[in-house]
Amino acid sequence: MVSSVWIQQAVKRPGSLRAYIKRVFGSRGFTSDGTIKVEVLRKLAKSGSPRIRRKASLALTLRKLAKKRSRKKAKKSRRAVSRVAKRAAKRVAAKRAARRVRKAPRRAVRVRRVPRKTARRAVRVRRRKSKR
Repeated sequence: MVSSVWIQQAVKRPGSLRAYIKRVFGSRGFTSDGTIKVEVLRKLAKSGSPRIRRKASLALTLRKLAKKRSRKKAKKSRRAVSRVAKRAAKRVAAKRAARRVRKAPRRAVRVRRVPRKTARRAVRVRRRKSKR
């Protein structure tokens, strides 16, 4: 089973890679917001020192993991937004359907007609009864 703190265990000396880059590359090794440049990490991943190689490759891997996590979070938030939108659309559709149902019986009552034959029969029956 993989340990839940494998990153903390993998990094033996936190900040040592950053210090090395500052010493060798100076400010050219960092971006304006203070993160290590990817091109510098790739260069160090091919360097002669095995320890620096391992640290640089781990830094690249962690960078990729962070990107994946941020993508997942964004995807989840998009899903949540779409779920909320779907629920709202369902509510609106339900309200519209309820309005249609309410109006339908009224129309049926107004439009309802008695066929001519049955109306004539009713009239005939009334006449017969009155003659007797």
